[in-house]
Formats: sequence, structure tokens, C-alpha cells
Amino acid sequence: MKFLNGSMLTFTILLLLLVHSTYSTQAQQLPENILHRLAELPVDARIIALLEQSKTEPIIAREILVRVELTSATFNAAENYLMLMIKANLAVAPDRDEKIIALLLQTESLVKKIDLPQLNSSPFIQSSLMLAESYAARQQFQKAYLHKKNYIDRFWESKSLQRNNKIEVIDEKYETNRKSSENELLANQSKLKKLQLKSVEDKKSVQLRNIIILLLTGFLFSLILFRQLSLKKSLRQATQMDLLTQLPNRKILYKKGQQLINVISGNNKNMALAVINIDDFSEINDQYGYKVGDLVLQTVAQLGRETMRTRDMFARSGDAEFSAILAEATLGEAKAISERLREKIASITPESLGINKPLSISVGIASRQQAPGGFEQLVKAAIKAMYDAQNNGKNQVLIYQDD
Repeated sequence: MKFLNGSMLTFTILLLLLVHSTYSTQAQQLPENILHRLAELPVDARIIALLEQSKTEPIIAREILVRVELTSATFNAAENYLMLMIKANLAVAPDRDEKIIALLLQTESLVKKIDLPQLNSSPFIQSSLMLAESYAARQQFQKAYLHKKNYIDRFWESKSLQRNNKIEVIDEKYETNRKSSENELLANQSKLKKLQLKSVEDKKSVQLRNIIILLLTGFLFSLILFRQLSLKKSLRQATQMDLLTQLPNRKILYKKGQQLINVISGNNKNMALAVINIDDFSEINDQYGYKVGDLVLQTVAQLGRETMRTRDMFARSGDAEFSAILAEATLGEAKAISERLREKIASITPESLGINKPLSISVGIASRQQAPGGFEQLVKAAIKAMYDAQNNGKNQVLIYQDD
């Protein structure tokens, strides 16, 4: 045993002297395969921990190794490399050194798949040291020497790469500082030019500022004026339109009607008024709710707009009541228009409105000749005809009859 220890000591001293004499040239050269860098492989933290545990707590490590090997199919080359080192650490007598050598020689097939800097880092390089110790224990000193030398070469290659990386960092920092100095010089030159142009720019800035203030003032004035006009228009529309149906309201209806009567009074032209009431509308509201009622009103309003001629006015004059001023229309023409509207409304499928029975309207018609007074008299005559239509069974158009 003493002989073996003395041999190992002599072997190690000779190897260190050899490495020290050759390091100055080796450290200046990068290994050939570093020119073809591979991506560094990730290593499961469990494997790193198990490698350390295999040195200090081999019994527990063997139990964990069994569970870890269940997922070995997914391991990459670096992880398989470390798994072989773990198994080598856990090798037991007899023939422990032979088992270690057999396991670690399997790592040679994995070397080309691992990035060189990663391969030369701890703990990977420990495999060469383990091989050297096992070969020395078996008194195979030539192989022990080669693996010990390989361990030292890998160690110094790792250090050389680290040194080169540090040099690159220093060079990059120096280049950054140089560029920073150049940039600072350029910045100072730029500041000098800016100072030379400052007086001219100040004058331009004052002029530009005045122009901007003038433009902003004009813009704000225009904006305020636009808002005022929009507000005025909205208020005017609110007083003239029914918000739900977007039809002219009762006030506009009476104003337009009286204006038309004033016009036709001097030229003996005729006009007619149709008053339309939705049959059983209060029941629709009570049974189906106001949302369905609003939909019914909007639908009748839309169909009314589509049915009227371009010179006619269709307005909402009451809760479930609409009125149509039919300019220059005879009673026959007014009835034909009203019948078209009634038929359109009757053809609506109830389901589309959310009700279970057909929608219908009752229409009363009166002409200027039948009510020669003002517009109110014409409205009263048409309303009377509408009530007659409702009392006569609804869903029909009746012309005013003077009792």
C-alpha cells in the first residue's frame, strides 16, 4: 500500500511538471472543435444534486437513482454523461475500479454531442480524474497518466476559455469606453453648433409660437362655435322629433299641416290626412312589456316611412297613434296608400316582434274638402273615422263620414 501511494505521488509530480511546461503554448490555442460550437445542454437539477449525494450519502443516492432512471429516456447527452458518473461513484466492491472504468469509458460516445466549454467544466472533467485514480489503483500507470493528463488539459482549456472570455469582455468594455468618448466629443461639437444657431432658432421659435397660439385660438373658437351649433341643432331636433321612432312629433305635424292648408286654400288644391292607430297596443305593452311595445312602434314607423311618398309627412302623433299628411291626394289615393301600409303591417310575422298574434292597424282618412276649417278640424275628422274603424272590427281603413 505504501508502495502504491509513493508511486501515485511520483506520478502526479511528474505529470504536473509536464503540464506546467506545455501550458504556456496550449493556453494560447483554442481546441479545434470549439470552432463548431454546440448549444449548451440543460441539466436537470436533480441529477446535479444526486451526483453530489452519491459522494457523501451513497445508500440514499442508490434509492434515488432507481427513481431518476425511470425518466432516463428523456435525458440529453450531458445528463447521460453525469448519470454514468453517478453510477461510477456508487460502484461497490468487488472489482469496484473495473466497474468505474467500464462506466466512465461509456462517456466517450457522448463527448461529441456536448459543447466543449460545458464538457470542460465542473463536474464533467472529474470523470478523467476518476479514471486516472481507478487505473492507478489497478497499477495501469500509463493509462492513469493519460487520463490524469487529460484531466489537467481539460482543466487548463477551461481556464483558457474563461480567460479569453474575460479578455473579450475587457475588449468590449474598452471599445464601449472609446465609443463613449467619441460620442461625448461629437455631443460637445453638436452643443457648440446648437449654441451658434440658438439665436436664430429662438427667433424662429417665437414666430412659430405666435403662429401656434393664433391657430389654437382659432381652433378653440371654431370648436366652441361648432359645439354651440351642434347643441342648438340637437335641441331643435329634440323639440321636433320623436326620439323612439325618429319621426316628426305632434308639434311639427300640426305646424306642417296648418302651413299646407294655408298654401292650398288659395289654389283650390286638395290634401288628405290619415290617422293610424295600432290595434290592441295597450294589451301588447301589458302582456309582453315595454321593450316589445317599443319594437312594435319602431316597426310601424319604419313601414310608414317606406310607404309614404316623398312629398308626404309621416309623424307620431300619440302613444300608439301615427298621422300621415298626404299632400295633393284625393280620398281614393289616400285610401290606397293607407291600405298598402295596413297590408304591410298585417304581413309581419308575429314571432319577429316577440308576440303571438298578428299585428294590425285601424286607419281613418279625411280630406280638406270634408273639413274645410283649420288643420285641427281635419285631425278631428280623421280621428273619428279611425275610431269608426276600430269599432267596426279593427284592421281596416275607413273614410270619414259626416253624421
